[in-house]
This record gives sequence, C-alpha cells and structure tokens, in this order.
Amino acid sequence: MGFLATLKESAVVSDPDIFAAMAEVPREKHHPDGLAPLTAADMPLPHRPGASLLPVSPSPSVHALLLQMLELEPGLDVLVVGGDPYAEALVRLLIGTGKVGGIDIDPLAPVLPLFDRVLALGRDGLGPSNDLAKRLLKESGFAVTWRVTATGPEVVKVIRGGPEFLELNVRTLSPPSVGIEDVPEHVPVSVSRVLRVEALMQNAWTGRRESKEDTHFAQVVDETMETPAVVRGRVPPGEFERWETARKAFHCAYIRQSVGDLSAAADLYRASLAVRRTAEAHTFLGWTHSFQNDYDAAIAECHRAIEVDPEFGNPYNDIGAYLLERAKVDESIPWFEKAKVAKRYCCYFYAYSNLGRAFMLKGMHERARREFEEALRLNPDYELAREYLRRLDRRRDYVA
Repeated sequence: MGFLATLKESAVVSDPDIFAAMAEVPREKHHPDGLAPLTAADMPLPHRPGASLLPVSPSPSVHALLLQMLELEPGLDVLVVGGDPYAEALVRLLIGTGKVGGIDIDPLAPVLPLFDRVLALGRDGLGPSNDLAKRLLKESGFAVTWRVTATGPEVVKVIRGGPEFLELNVRTLSPPSVGIEDVPEHVPVSVSRVLRVEALMQNAWTGRRESKEDTHFAQVVDETMETPAVVRGRVPPGEFERWETARKAFHCAYIRQSVGDLSAAADLYRASLAVRRTAEAHTFLGWTHSFQNDYDAAIAECHRAIEVDPEFGNPYNDIGAYLLERAKVDESIPWFEKAKVAKRYCCYFYAYSNLGRAFMLKGMHERARREFEEALRLNPDYELAREYLRRLDRRRDYVA
C-alpha cells in the first residue's frame, strides 16, 4: 500500500501541499541502502542500520503532522533540529525561496541566526522553558515539536510574542476541510494516538522500554523470533545486520497490527521481508490478512513461512485455525498435529487447544477433552481451553 496510502487512510494529512511534497520527495534517498526497503512503509527509521542507534527519523505520518502544525509559507526561514535530511528536503520544497537550516544547534554558541519556524522532530526536542527556543525564534515566530507526558503524547507549539512565549498543546486535529482525494472527511484525527504508536515504534528501534506496552511488545517478539544472541554466532556480520533490521521492522509491524492499523501493519511486514525473509514475518503477515477476512492470502503466507523455516510451529497452527474458520474441520487436524511436534514454537498450547476445538466440532468430546487438558498443562493460565473444558463438563453424552 505504501505510506502515502496510509496517510490518506488515517486522514493525518489534510494539507494538499504537504501531501504533494511527500509524494515528490523520495524518502529512500535520505536513508542508507540497508534501510531503503523500509522507506515505503509508515514507520520511523534510524539514520543508519543498527539495533539501537540514535537519533531516529520519525515515520511519514509524524513528519506530516508536525509540518502541518508548522504552517509553512514560501519565503520563511526554517530550522530543522536533529539532522533529518528527509525533513529538510520536505521543508525546502514547501518554502521555496526561504532559508533552511539543518544543523544540530549548539546552545552554547555565542551567535545564532534567527528563524521564523523551528521544527524539532525528536521527542521533547524543544520546550517553552528552553533557552535555545528563545534564542532561535524571530518575533511572532514559533517552534513545533512533540513529547510524551504522563497524560499522553501531544504536539507542542511555542509562539514568541516579544519577551513572552505562549505554549499550545495539541492532542486532536479538526477534520480535514480541504480536498485530498480519498482522504475521509469529517473525521477528527487523534494526535495522541498517532504519537503514542510512534513512541512505541521508536522504542522498538532503540530498545527503550518506558511503558508496559513497550515491555509487552518486546516480549512477544522475543518469544516469537530467535534472539540476537542466538543468531549472531551462526551468520556472517552483514547477514546478521540484515536479520536484525528485519527483526526491528517486524517489531514495528506487530505494534501496528496490535493497535488495529492492519493495512499499515501489512506494509511493515512486507518491508521486513524485503530486507530479509523470515518465517515469522510471513506468518504474521498472514495473521494480518486473516483479520481482514482474506483467508486465502493468510494461508498462502503461512505456506511461504514453512518454505523459509519448516521447523517454525506457528504457520502450521495458523493454517489449521484458518481452515477451522472456513469449516474445513477434517483438513485442519493434520496441521495442528504438525504444530504440536514442530521444533520451534513458543505456544504449543494453541495447537492443542485448536485441535480440541476441531474434535469438539466432530463430536469427539473425550479426545477434545484430552487436548484441552494438555493445553492447560502447558499453560495453566490459558483461559480459553479452560472454558472449553467447562462446556464439555456441562454435557452429559460424551462420544469417544
């Protein structure tokens, strides 16, 4: 789909000039070759390949959001703080004859130029009490950044009026009032939601864990994919770097999937696969297709996952689950059996529980009971298997 389609779908961009600029400026030219396959997707990226390198360039949706708040006009002088060449290129196109500064400003410098606008792309990059902001802004100029607070993420606009500085905090944008083809109208944009997802994805790249959600997503990825320590010793350095980049993109994709951004998530899984094929990305791309009720595409991705790594258990279980959804009970059973004996699978209890469901649908209640009991032995907290056992206990006629 690509990030331009994601911007339209989310309605995060309402300015036709900004949308046109983002369509014209090639994002891939502002990232190294190792990251270029990821640039078509709406995700943040480090400025160079690596697991935890800073700074991180924001996703296109955040670029669009902040650029709109910047209210750019031809001829303005604009400073982009943080060294983001993609943002600088967008600003340069939007202001035409104006001056663009793209340096990491040293706040101790004795003399600094003044700007009509300051764009700080990093979190907490500029604030109303920041002396640097006061030194950089012309009269009636303003700076835009974003931050994460205890009450939620927000865009911050700092406006200079003489010696005073006014801070505006924005968490919701009004519905688009201008016409960009295919952008939904009359739908307010939750700035906080966009930035919350952004913070989670940036933390996926940097390894920063500042919330329960960060920890949860990291744990799921660690349980699903092999850890860097395991992979590093058996692949060449260049191959390891590609695998690690693909793993980070997979992490971001899972975040987008979990918050319900399914089209964007599919883009991110495809981006991960473009860097390096993994059974995990194929499987989870299939999972995303299943949420969109496209079971043929979901099953096809699982078969691709098995081609990449026949020892990975998830795609076997998932094929069975998709067949169950299509009422193909007999066809599903062999796939659950294969998942149960796969060498690499974090969640064998899913396969046992799903096999129990298949036996229940066939009226084979005692066989179903054994599968559910084994699922609970493997994971005593798996409430779904426990609920199926309760249903069996309420029955009086069991068929072996």
